[in-house]
Amino acid sequence: MSRLRRNHISRTQYSDPVIQTDEMQNLSEEDRELAARIEQRRNANRRTVVRKKRRRVVLLVLIFAVLLTTCTREIVRLKAENRALKKQHAQLEEERDRLTKELGRVGDRDYIKEQARKQLRLLDPGEKMFVFEDGEAPSDDEAAAKDAEKDGKSSEETEETEEEKSSDE
Repeated sequence: MSRLRRNHISRTQYSDPVIQTDEMQNLSEEDRELAARIEQRRNANRRTVVRKKRRRVVLLVLIFAVLLTTCTREIVRLKAENRALKKQHAQLEEERDRLTKELGRVGDRDYIKEQARKQLRLLDPGEKMFVFEDGEAPSDDEAAAKDAEKDGKSSEETEETEEEKSSDE
């Protein structure tokens, strides 16, 4: 008879989570102890389930935080790379424009003469070249302005005389 009551208590407890107090009074001491142990196991199982759910939630939050941090870091890196590439693109466009202008001047006689002076260090007859130790020579305009100051002429007059000399040749 004790076995039937245990089964009956087990079934009623799973179907009804709270054992009614009047039912507890009808049970024997052994059945009450069994009912109390079953209730304790249930509570322990509930706590375990709640703990597992909390662990899952915490784990999901941690995974989300790691993914968010990683994605944010990647976004910041890509934005910085984008800014650098835009800057490089602007520099390349400026260089392209400069080279296009230079290409347009390639057939010009004055441009050829200028490049021959700069790259090949060619001189017109009667000109002298000064080489400085630090490697930086003054530009042609600076040199002409200094010469003009020495001679007492303005830089415009010097340019005019240089143009006249080149047209004579």
